[in-house]
Amino acid sequence: MYDRIAFIAPYEDLKKIAEEVMGEKGIYLDTYVGDLQLGVDSAIKAKKDGKKIVISRGGTAKVIQEQVDIPVVEIKVTGYDLLRVLNKYKYTQKKVAVIGYDNVISGARVIANILGFTVEYFPVDVEHEVVEKVQLAYDIGIDVIIGDTVSVRTAYSMGMEYELIKSGKEAFINAYEEAQKLYEAIEKESEKKQRYKTIVNFIEEGIIAVNKNEEVILYNPVAEKIFEIPREKVMYKKASDVIPNTRIPNVLKSGKSELGYIQHTGKSVIATNRVPIIVEGEVRGVVVTFQDITRIQEVEQRIRKELHKKGLTAKRTFDHIIGESKIIKKAIELSKKYAETDSTILLCGESGTGKEVFAQAIHNYSRRRNNPFVAINCAAIPGNLWKGVAWYCK
Repeated sequence: MYDRIAFIAPYEDLKKIAEEVMGEKGIYLDTYVGDLQLGVDSAIKAKKDGKKIVISRGGTAKVIQEQVDIPVVEIKVTGYDLLRVLNKYKYTQKKVAVIGYDNVISGARVIANILGFTVEYFPVDVEHEVVEKVQLAYDIGIDVIIGDTVSVRTAYSMGMEYELIKSGKEAFINAYEEAQKLYEAIEKESEKKQRYKTIVNFIEEGIIAVNKNEEVILYNPVAEKIFEIPREKVMYKKASDVIPNTRIPNVLKSGKSELGYIQHTGKSVIATNRVPIIVEGEVRGVVVTFQDITRIQEVEQRIRKELHKKGLTAKRTFDHIIGESKIIKKAIELSKKYAETDSTILLCGESGTGKEVFAQAIHNYSRRRNNPFVAINCAAIPGNLWKGVAWYCK
């Protein structure tokens, strides 16, 4: 599961420590060795190899974060790591300097203050500053350089005494566990985004969303088809500049929903809902959903034709309604009376009470008994469309 995590060790000994831990824990990570820019090169390779997270340490972790678009989990330089190396020089007369990035310098200050002895600090922001800072330390008489691999390597080349700040097994384990949690979070977020994308792209409704500046941040394929405007001409543009006759600015301003609006666009008639996105009392955007009424009617007409071809008929009559109660008899009496009219009849009742049986009986009792009987599942049609469909059919 965690084979998408890579480990970049700034120095060889840290790689060995990591491999020991992996052997003990039964885990495996692709491991690279490289300090600072070499570490960046390794991170770029790891990303190309499909890795999603990199574990590294100190300055190397920092420059990877700055130069490579990949999440980085840092092996923290712990207080124990610094205590172990600084404590060696507490009772000596040697002048000690710590050279490194802010994350090393800040920790070293705290430990040195606790130990109660003077240490010089040379913070660096980029790799090429290290040589300059080591040279400066040498010039002012520093005896010992403490830092990451580049610092101690430079000190060695100048004949100075040096101490590499090393990390132990615990630091690697902590970083690996943090990387696991981060990986799980990334996977969940990726799954969530893909699910959201699939729903938005394949839903029957058109969807447009804008931010508080009226810029379009979502424009799905159905919207693209209905408005006949390519996605690239709409995304991140002001809605009022790219969508004809839109009322999105009105909703942004009022903060009030507009539901069931009917509008004509091109060859279609659409039913539209515009809903403001309100966060802590402030309108942060608008979501617009719409359905093509013209298409719904065309589909309904095709269904009616197909059903008519199949000769669908009402099979039930009032003789099929079983019941001797006054309520049943009254319902049958009223149904027969209404069947003789051309008015629309509304049947109300809980699920399973026989509404469709009554509907078929009414149909067979009416003058339309020889015409097709078509049952439509109204629950499948969004409620806001009923008003629009009725209006459009007038």
